[in-house]
Amino acid sequence: MDLEPRHLEECLLAVRRFSSLRLAVVGDLVVDEHVYGQTSRVSREAPVLILKETKRLLAAGGAGNAFLNAKELGASAKLFGAVGADWEAKALVESFAGKGFEVDGIVSCQSYLTPRLTRIWAGSHHTSHQQVIRLDREGQEHIDRAAFDALLEALCKDFEKGFDGVLLSDYARGSIPKAWRGDLISLLIKAKVPVFVDARKAFTEYKGASYFLPSESEVEECLGVRLNSDPAAIEQAGFTLLRALGKKTKALVMTLGSMGMAVFEPGNKAVFLKAVGATEVTDVTGAGDTVTAVFSLACLAGLAPVKAAILANIAGGIVVMKRGCAQVTQEELAQGMIHAFA
Repeated sequence: MDLEPRHLEECLLAVRRFSSLRLAVVGDLVVDEHVYGQTSRVSREAPVLILKETKRLLAAGGAGNAFLNAKELGASAKLFGAVGADWEAKALVESFAGKGFEVDGIVSCQSYLTPRLTRIWAGSHHTSHQQVIRLDREGQEHIDRAAFDALLEALCKDFEKGFDGVLLSDYARGSIPKAWRGDLISLLIKAKVPVFVDARKAFTEYKGASYFLPSESEVEECLGVRLNSDPAAIEQAGFTLLRALGKKTKALVMTLGSMGMAVFEPGNKAVFLKAVGATEVTDVTGAGDTVTAVFSLACLAGLAPVKAAILANIAGGIVVMKRGCAQVTQEELAQGMIHAFA
C-alpha cells in the first residue's frame, strides 16, 4: 500500500490525541544492560579481544520499554508486571520512580530472578561500537501464584479508575505463567476495553483480545510453517492465524523486518506496508515495543488498523536508527509522517 498525502492530517490529529489516552501496559519487565568497551589487544590466553570497559548503562526492556514509548508519546500509561528481589529489580523500580512514574503496579516475587539481557559493545577511538555478544540472565521459570494474584489485584484496583485500552507484552519471561494466562485474559475481557497482544509464544492462548502483533518468525513458530518472506505464504499464514484467534479479533499485524508489515482484518484483503526509513539500521533492539505502543495508541485514538499500522511502521523506522531500547517522541513521529507522506 502506498502512503497517500490526504491521510496525513488525520494521522497527525490522532497523534495529538495520544495525550488524552490512558493505557495499561502489562507484561514481562526486563533489565537491558549495555556494556561498552574499547578494544585493547588480543588476549594471550585465547584468540579473543580484550575490551577496556568505558561505560555501563541500564535500560528498561520488554513491557517496560513499551510503557516508556507510550509515556514518551504523551499517553497517560501505567505499568504492571513482576520483578524479583535482586539489584536488577531495585534499579528498574528506582529508574521508574525517579521519573515520577507510578510503581505500585509492579509486584515483587522472592523466588523470581528479574531477567537481565547484557549486551557487550566493542569499539575504538576511530570506529563506532558494534554489539559483539549478548549474555542473558534468565529468571526462574515463572513467578509464584501469590505474586500473580497480587498482579491481578493491582490491575483490578486500577481498572476502577478506567483505562482506554490494555497493551499486553508477554515475552515468555515468567511474569505471566502459561497456566494462568487464561485468568489474565478473562479479567481483561471483562474490563470491556480493547486489548493489544504482543506475545512471544502464546498468541492463541489470548483468544478474545482485540488486536495481535506477531513477527514473521513468531507466526512461523506458532503455525509450524516456514514463510521465507514469501508474500503469498505470509498472506495465507496471516489469515490462518487470524481465524484461529477467534471472531473477537479485529486485526492482526505481522511485522516483517526489512519488508515492513502486513495487516490482516476479517473480511478484507491483506494490506502490505513497505518498510519506512533508512535501509541501514543502527539497532533493532526494542523496535517491536515501539511498534506495539504506537499501533495501540493509534487505534485507541480512532484510526483504522491499516492507518494505525502505517504510523507504527513509521515509528519503527525511526527507532531502529537509535541504539538500545529507545523511544519515539510525538515530534519525531510527526516529522516522520510528514517525510513519509511527502
